[in-house]
Amino acid sequence: MTSTGVVFGDGSLQLTASLAGPTGPAGPTGFTGLQGATGAIGPQGPAGADGADGATGATGATGAQGPEGLGNARYADDGTTGWGIEPIDTTQDLIAIPPVFNETSIRSVLVYGEDPTVTYSVYSVSLVTGVSTLLGSGTVGTLLDITDFQADNQVNYLLFRFAASATTHTIYGGNLYRGDTGVLLSNFGLHPSHFLVNNDE
Repeated sequence: MTSTGVVFGDGSLQLTASLAGPTGPAGPTGFTGLQGATGAIGPQGPAGADGADGATGATGATGAQGPEGLGNARYADDGTTGWGIEPIDTTQDLIAIPPVFNETSIRSVLVYGEDPTVTYSVYSVSLVTGVSTLLGSGTVGTLLDITDFQADNQVNYLLFRFAASATTHTIYGGNLYRGDTGVLLSNFGLHPSHFLVNNDE
C-alpha cells in the first residue's frame, strides 16, 4: 500500500491511503556466479578382488653336476703303478683292519705302497670299550717293530691308520710277523671291504 498527500489552500496537508499496484513482471535471470572451491577428497574405497594366478614359467636349465661326494676308498689301478687301495678325497684317512686269528701274537709289520713317505700308525682296539692303544708308527716300505699285539679271545683287533691323502698314496698290502718267533705269519692284500674312510681327527 502507498500513501498520497493533498495540499489545501491554507497550506495544510492531508494524507490519503491508496491500495498497492500489481506486482510487475520478473526481471531477467542474473549472471551465473563463480564456481565454488573443490571439496575435500572422499574416503578410499574397498580393495578389489585378487586377480587370477599367472601362468607357470618355463622350466629352467639343468644345473651343473656337483662334486663327487665323500665315499669309501677304492681299489684301483691308477695307470702308473699296480693295483691297491687309495683315497678319493684329500680330507680322508685310510683305516685298514687285517684279519688276525685268535690267540695270535704279532710283533712287527711291513706295509707296501706307492709312496714311501706315507706314514701310518698301528693300534690295538678293544671290541668291548672301543678304546685304542698305539702299538707303533712307521712309514710305507719299512719294517716296523710294534708293541706285541695279542689277539685275545676275540675282544680286540689290529688296526692300521694311514696318512694317505692323494690317489698317488696307493696302499698295496702288507705282512704280519709272529711275536714269538718273528717269522712271517701272513701277508695280506686289501680291498675296500677291509678299509674304512675316516674324516675325523
